[in-house]
Amino acid sequence: MSSPFHFLGVAASSARLYLPGTWEGVSSISKVFVQPSHRVPVQVLRPPLNGADHNRMRDDGLSFRLAGTSAGLVLALGGSLAVHRFGGRTARKSRGGFDAGADLHLPEGCVLGDLSPECVKHWATPCSNLTIGVLKETALQSGTGEHEKRVAATPASIATLQKEGYNVVVQASAGFAADIPDATFEEAGAKVLPDARTVLKQADIIFKVRPPSMSEVKQMREGTTLFSMIYPAQNENLVKRLQKKNITCFAMDQMPRTLSRAQAYDVLSSMANIAGYRAMVEASHHYGRFCAGQFTAAGKVEPAKVLVIGAGVAGLAAIQQAKNMGCIVRAFDVRPATREQVVSAGGEFLEVQIEEDGSGTGGYAKEMSKEFIEAEMELFRQQCAECDI
Repeated sequence: MSSPFHFLGVAASSARLYLPGTWEGVSSISKVFVQPSHRVPVQVLRPPLNGADHNRMRDDGLSFRLAGTSAGLVLALGGSLAVHRFGGRTARKSRGGFDAGADLHLPEGCVLGDLSPECVKHWATPCSNLTIGVLKETALQSGTGEHEKRVAATPASIATLQKEGYNVVVQASAGFAADIPDATFEEAGAKVLPDARTVLKQADIIFKVRPPSMSEVKQMREGTTLFSMIYPAQNENLVKRLQKKNITCFAMDQMPRTLSRAQAYDVLSSMANIAGYRAMVEASHHYGRFCAGQFTAAGKVEPAKVLVIGAGVAGLAAIQQAKNMGCIVRAFDVRPATREQVVSAGGEFLEVQIEEDGSGTGGYAKEMSKEFIEAEMELFRQQCAECDI
């Protein structure tokens, strides 16, 4: 059985195909369909590859695997990829343009034969053929017992998706808790559907904030793509159920929290920033006095003293907000490297008299020794006696 390669809406001048040595029928390939009326030449490389071939694959940003059933296709664009943008590397000047690398997965034992319009296999699906579904969150917030108020897409993000060509459907009242009425979603170009079942029936891609419930997974179509928090370590049964339905999951909570291009997709850091800000706002409400120092006819009021334990994303946000409200801020963290960040945010960095670095992998803190923890608790006892918040 032939398994041709078909790319819709891609303006390409040539293509290169890298194949494991176990594949058959490779020599018969000479053209690749890009559009029904447009063919481009294809260069086939098979093991053993020489050094130049390996260098070319590296420059193309191609993930090359000899074992298994995957092959990689690289389009020499010289411009932009109209359908999907893949992570490649800028080509050498002598080659010109930009090469985009991607993996192409085919069935095991596949034989590649003639490419004809009748047996075309769609691999890159146009955005206009994809529907994104946004569900209303049903999970309860830990601690408060209130329903989740966040929504996975806003009218602004939906408008951006519409410009890219995607179709977007939103469950009715999905944004009510976030003060976004259904009419606002419709004005952005989304179609509002009455319930989750209807959304899941139409959606190829699903956006959620919290992990889906078992009921929602049951209603998802097989082969759907899901973007949401998953927390796989705590939701093993959920992961198995998603795997059983062949659902491709992008666990947003597992995004590496590093200062890189992926930082914009780090949902944990963005939510921690809000949590730190909110913590100080709510603390000032319960405090019941002026946070900033005051000079009144009755005398002088000292500014509130605030102790922030932990100088991660949430801690730094709390320090900044407390400083903006006029408080005297002190902060502690087991990682000495955070001193500069605390001072920059407007706080005083506290230390214990034990030389031990709490910096762990990935920027996280590690578990400290018993002696350090005892010294830490003594420091907190002293500071809590002096601080107001």
